[in-house]
Amino acid sequence: MAAQQRAFAAAAAAWTSPRPVRLPRADRSRLAAAVSSQVFLVKSRAAKRKATADAPPPPPAAAAAQTRWPRAYVETFALTPAELQQNGYPSRLQPCEGRYGGRECKAYESTGTPQGEGGGEARLLAVDCEMCYAQPAGRERELQLARVSVVDDSLQTVFDELVLPEHPICDYNTAYSGITAEMMQRATLSRAQVVDALLRAMGEQPSHTFLVGHSLESDLHALRLEHRRVIDTAVLFPLRCHVDRAPSKAALRVLTARHLGREIQQSDAGHDATEDAKAAMELALLKLRCGHAFGLPGAAWGGGFESLGEVLRHAGKATAALGPLAALHRLAASVSSSCASPPAAPSADASLPSLESVQLVPCLSDEEAVERTLRLSAARNQCCWLQLQGDGDAGSAASLQASIERLRRGLPANTLLAVLGYDVQQDDAEASADASGGAPRFVGSAMFSITPGGQS
Repeated sequence: MAAQQRAFAAAAAAWTSPRPVRLPRADRSRLAAAVSSQVFLVKSRAAKRKATADAPPPPPAAAAAQTRWPRAYVETFALTPAELQQNGYPSRLQPCEGRYGGRECKAYESTGTPQGEGGGEARLLAVDCEMCYAQPAGRERELQLARVSVVDDSLQTVFDELVLPEHPICDYNTAYSGITAEMMQRATLSRAQVVDALLRAMGEQPSHTFLVGHSLESDLHALRLEHRRVIDTAVLFPLRCHVDRAPSKAALRVLTARHLGREIQQSDAGHDATEDAKAAMELALLKLRCGHAFGLPGAAWGGGFESLGEVLRHAGKATAALGPLAALHRLAASVSSSCASPPAAPSADASLPSLESVQLVPCLSDEEAVERTLRLSAARNQCCWLQLQGDGDAGSAASLQASIERLRRGLPANTLLAVLGYDVQQDDAEASADASGGAPRFVGSAMFSITPGGQS
């Protein structure tokens, strides 16, 4: 793809230089789907609504708990090395946060890096910790581990333990932690013993187990544990996406109400670690079942995205999508999903999918897609999306360049033509980020051109 981008950039001086594109979780395993669908989603100006307002019945999350998932598939939902760093996860290459005592992460216990791993089923454990404030002698108060709950992917509690305080507790933080002085009198295990119990629950190779949680970096800091295989529901279900910064995160109770159809964290006695761990696991299983596109912010939730086809329809314009049938199925599944309605399972039949306000046109080749696009665009007020495949690995760059240049020269004058693509250099960047803590470069890019024949 790097060769393709260079070919596009050199095609004509009329093109802008490639510009970076911030797409939700746009890395090597997700970018292709994101480029396919997110270009069809535009920023919504809909008024914000409460998470539970007018929400249709959620999909049955419990059914997902009965499914065993291939490890390779689950891996695509885990945080990348860059995402672990961006979200403040413990790393022995980075300093720790002061609110957990300011210890160096290199002193944390580590599950290591998975090596020699093959296929098989993924092992998932959800973890939730509750913390109190402690007052170490001669230091400012800091968060201290008080309770740890672990739930498996069958939603069964593996263990739920109170933790002996290492320093005198100055604030039980009951309104949020649910911890009281009376409860702490029943604590019998130290933090180190609880970590050992967690490692045993993770199996003979703890580094191969996926730990699930909501903003799990806080829990791992409290446990003083470095783990590189994490499924973070705060990242998988962004509250709101932005062009110029990372997506905003939603509270666990908001996601649970929206997707699971129930309320949590409603007790005056504070949070329940087991309840929170089960909610995080159910959300993760729901995401695995429904796919990467599920749970992206929708217009009905406020501040998210809505279909470009709908926006243009209200403006009196038509929209069409052209490309291989498989690409149209992926596009329809991605765009039609929202925070409350998961996409349908990928279809293997030859039927044409449907997408509200968008005409779907299956094409057998790039040449056919370009020809049909030119015919459709002869009419005014027409927007076209098409996916070009290229003619094999060897000739794909030249073929794509020729197709795009044909579009640029054949479309009506003063038509805006946008090309979105990505660069696989993310692989090398992520490897370097894992080793040195450096941030990877953008992998998404866009170029724009005004077709000739009029004033631009």
